[in-house]
Amino acid sequence: HEPWGARALIYGLLLSHQANTRQKQLDCLQKLAAEESQQALTPLLPLLPQITPEQRLALVEIAIPTLRYLTQEQYQRFSACMDALIQADGRLSLNEWTLSRLITHHLKKPDRKSHNRSLKSLSTEIAELLSLIAWAGQLDTEHPPATRQQKAQQCFTAALEQLPFEQLTLLPPNQLRLKRLDPLLDQLAHLHPLQLPRLLKAVASCIQADGQITPEQAELFSLLGAALDCPLPPLAVTKAA
Repeated sequence: HEPWGARALIYGLLLSHQANTRQKQLDCLQKLAAEESQQALTPLLPLLPQITPEQRLALVEIAIPTLRYLTQEQYQRFSACMDALIQADGRLSLNEWTLSRLITHHLKKPDRKSHNRSLKSLSTEIAELLSLIAWAGQLDTEHPPATRQQKAQQCFTAALEQLPFEQLTLLPPNQLRLKRLDPLLDQLAHLHPLQLPRLLKAVASCIQADGQITPEQAELFSLLGAALDCPLPPLAVTKAA
């Protein structure tokens, strides 16, 4: 609930579970972060492993109103620290991207955009989004590739039942790139407000169709609500029976 602690919390949520990467990240913070934030982070370190996926998202949402009080200079430093933590291991995970973009979407100044696009005019972007969400549900499973494919297709098909087109194809994982999500969300932000409920219902159907909700999917759902200026109730992370 105060700026130093809010920043420290976000830094802590971006820390890796791997010791070597974690130490690199802490070294980055020592160079880049304000001393007060580093001091606020220290007592959080032993508590971070105990945080559940649901608590992680709830804590971020609690911190965001406080982070809105950062000055432009403070926000730039905060953003630079987040980027350094994410880049410490040389790769970008879905969790890292979603957390950083969720914060960015809440804190950046809103752009004045036209909201006149239809679902059909954004079918390519929607296919990418639903494919990524469908495959995100299979990240933590131990199923063989064929079963993962089947379950991802099940989720994708459930989403299509809520949309005005049937010809969309589930994209394979090797055609999905996290760097595509930024322009993708920017395009979806132009969707006509009356079209939003169908898209969000399709996303929810995609997430829930296989009987489980992963942390990645729950955070993507919240991010989508933020990007479309449509706050959504959080989805509880569940595991398939």
